[in-house]
This record gives sequence, C-alpha cells and structure tokens, in this order.
Amino acid sequence: SVGSGNSKDRNFPAICDKASGLTKARGMGKCGERSRVEGKRVIRGISLALYPTRSKIMEKEIITAVALGIGLSASAGFRVFIPLLVAGVAARLGFLPLAGNFEWLAGNAALIGLGVATLVEIGAYYIPFIDNLLDTVSTPMAIGAGTLLSASVLPVDNELLRWAMGFVIGGGAAATIQGGTAALRLGSSSTTGGTANFLVASGENLAAVFTPVMTLLLPLLVALFLLLFFLFLFRLIARRKKKSRITPTA
Repeated sequence: SVGSGNSKDRNFPAICDKASGLTKARGMGKCGERSRVEGKRVIRGISLALYPTRSKIMEKEIITAVALGIGLSASAGFRVFIPLLVAGVAARLGFLPLAGNFEWLAGNAALIGLGVATLVEIGAYYIPFIDNLLDTVSTPMAIGAGTLLSASVLPVDNELLRWAMGFVIGGGAAATIQGGTAALRLGSSSTTGGTANFLVASGENLAAVFTPVMTLLLPLLVALFLLLFFLFLFRLIARRKKKSRITPTA
C-alpha cells in the first residue's frame, strides 16, 4: 500500500519526522495537526500578499471611525442634543454611516424629539443661574450622549466591546469638554453675577454646531486638534494643582 500511494503522501512522513520525530500518515496525530496549522499560515500569508490593501482599508476605516467618535462626542460636551441632532440629520442624508443597531437615530421620531429637545436646551441656557443648575444634570447626560455617538460609528461587531470603547472614547471626551464649560460658566456667574453668561452660552451653541459639522468634513484634523486641546487642558490643571499645594512660608 505504501508503494501505491502518491509521492506527496510518501514525502510527508519525512517532513513530520524532522519536526517531531514521528512518522505518522498525513491527517493523523500530531503530524496532521501541524500540517493543518502550517497550511493555514501559508494561506494567510498568500492572502495578505495578494490583497495588501484590504488590511490598510480596514485600518483606515477604524481610524476614521475613532476620529468621528472623538469629534462628535466632544461636541456633546457643549450641548447634549445638538450633536445628536446633527448626527441624525447627517445619517439621514447619507453622510454619516451608522451601525445597524443605531439606525433609529436617523428616524423621524428621533429627529423630531431631538429637534424639540435642542430648542429647549438652547433656551434654558440663556436663563441666569438656571444654566448653572443645568450643568449638574447635563454632565451625566453629556457622557451618555458622547458614549452613544462614539459607539454608533465604531466598526466593532462585539456589542460589549463597542459600548466599552464608546464609553472610554466618547464619554471621556464629552466629560472633559462639559467640565471645562461648566467651570467657565461658574466663573462667569461668580464674577459678573450671571450677566455675561449669555456670551458663554452663545459660544457653546456655536461650538456645538460647528464641531460636529467640521468633524463630518475633516474628522482626522478635528480629532487631532481635540486631542492636543485635551493634553493642554490636563497639563494646565496639573500645574494649577501643583501650585496650590505649595503654600508660602511665613
């Protein structure tokens, strides 16, 4: 039976013998397992050699999606509902691809609800001292909106991983911006008695519209700018905390 086998079957035991000291027939025992593993490696190498651009395209899509998530979620730190409305309209018009579970964001009910909520939110922030109270409520809402916006554009199949990444990327970006604007408004209220808060509110409204629109047009550039801004903000806070710990000696 050995003589009737083809040349590949006769040569295969010698190859296995060099690797493991065994001379079992192909498809049996450790030699068969190793042959299958080696075969998968060869196929994977051939596919990467024949289709080198596929992995590059996937990497580009992931980087772009992360950049979109950072920009959209950071804008939720200025206003909660404006970025959601902009994202829904952009998805409705076909400018923003959403994951399958988030297509409801472009539906009629969602757009109408977000439109009404946006008008109420914009008007409430022009009422002195009410805006400061809204900041306490808007902070967790901004984190939730940032997480939702980031998760809706991430090309991740695992739902748990998608929401975890959305919380870290989107929730963190939204919380950072929201914390900065809340501190700015509190300082304006304490120094001007709230009379200058409308300027802060107007700037936030413009930023809440401008940031997501620019993110849709130039996601990588906006994300890079925001990351640099976050780095500058964190270093500034760290320096102030360091200075506050140093007390002058009498």
